[in-house]
Amino acid sequence: MSLRASIANFVIRHMVKCHMDRVTDIESLRRRMDATPVNDMVPAGYALDRETLSEVPCEWISGPDTRPERVLLYLHGGGYIVGTPAHYRDLAARLCGETGMRVLVPDYRLAPTHPFPVAVGDASAVYRHLLDSGIAPEAIAVAGDSAGGGLTLAMLSAMRSEGLPMPAACALISPWTDLTLSGPSIETNAKADPMLTPGALRLAASAYVGNRDASATLASPLFADHRGFPATLIHVGTTEVLRSDATRLRDRLQVSSVDVALEEWPKMAHVFHLMGKRVPEALVATNKLAAFIKRRVEAALRDRAPSPPVDDAPAAEDQRQAE
Repeated sequence: MSLRASIANFVIRHMVKCHMDRVTDIESLRRRMDATPVNDMVPAGYALDRETLSEVPCEWISGPDTRPERVLLYLHGGGYIVGTPAHYRDLAARLCGETGMRVLVPDYRLAPTHPFPVAVGDASAVYRHLLDSGIAPEAIAVAGDSAGGGLTLAMLSAMRSEGLPMPAACALISPWTDLTLSGPSIETNAKADPMLTPGALRLAASAYVGNRDASATLASPLFADHRGFPATLIHVGTTEVLRSDATRLRDRLQVSSVDVALEEWPKMAHVFHLMGKRVPEALVATNKLAAFIKRRVEAALRDRAPSPPVDDAPAAEDQRQAE
């Protein structure tokens, strides 16, 4: 771990984690998160456009070398109760620059005002809109972090149940895949995790699921049938309480014959990719995600491209001579 990452973990532990288990209601948590500094600036050279797609407000991030026919749909984290696309503009721009794809970040509705499965419906509506607008599924990649990672998987399950084509790739950062909190790392990493606590996760899960079954596959997509899912790359920190959500997801995807890779980052904080240029590991990890996405999309488009026409003239001439 780099010195900058160690310093970042220290700051996060003393600015965020120390308050997590003191929060007993959603509004208090939102005030705490709103008070936490975030980088909501769009880097120079990138454009921000707002558009409502299927009644879901969204932000588009594009750059000078963006291929408009290629889209990375990114679902932000925040435990289904906090978070906005504005918090992800820097990360979205970095992914845009490295992949050459437009990045679309929906502002899906949050619990408890809009509980499960509203977020799944919003995310699915945006994905469906992309297909309806003529974007080829081979030119689409999906990604998400934390709750947005779980939401990404739930959206894929919902879209597959409708018979819609899968995107070319899926990239997940510290995905929250099990709202029943049954993973062993929820307790074993409770002290080591620089940011999250079991209590904060219980509060968020309760606000999102309410009285419904937390093990339902669209709420806890760890338990879904993943057959036919796109190639997936998962990043997680070794000391995260959500480590088990990532490792168990990797195992279940493998059982379903999904091409999946899990990369564990020693002692890195939850969704450390958001640290941008301040932490070298964040840049390396973001670039690896982007390289995976770009490679998979280009391969899918190459496989989709029609074969060049075959010149039958020589064969026809040989046939005439044989006659």
